[in-house]
Amino acid sequence: MEAVLALALLAIVLVSVSGLFLKLLGGSQKSSDLTAGAMLAETILQKHSIGPDFLSYANQLQVLYNRDGSQAEEFTYQVTCTRVQSNLYYVDVQVSWSGGSRAGQGRLSTRLGRLASP
Repeated sequence: MEAVLALALLAIVLVSVSGLFLKLLGGSQKSSDLTAGAMLAETILQKHSIGPDFLSYANQLQVLYNRDGSQAEEFTYQVTCTRVQSNLYYVDVQVSWSGGSRAGQGRLSTRLGRLASP
């Protein structure tokens, strides 16, 4: 009887530890995607806020990004420009991946903005 109880307890501990490792792996993946998304947003923002024609970039595009060389992730970004004053605009870049959400990981997007003048 004690052997069965010990095996049952061991099975419960193994399942719990496996679940914990899966949660850690998912969090690590989200963190690396968030870092890549933030870097992509910064690159896009620098590219689109420089020069007099940044207003023409206010559209949605898709980029294929290789996270670790073996797994491709598709990042979607949207650039919007909002007039703040007569010659001053707020350029906003929103980047999302994995359709914007994944089970157990919440919102999968990042946003970055900057003031720019043509």
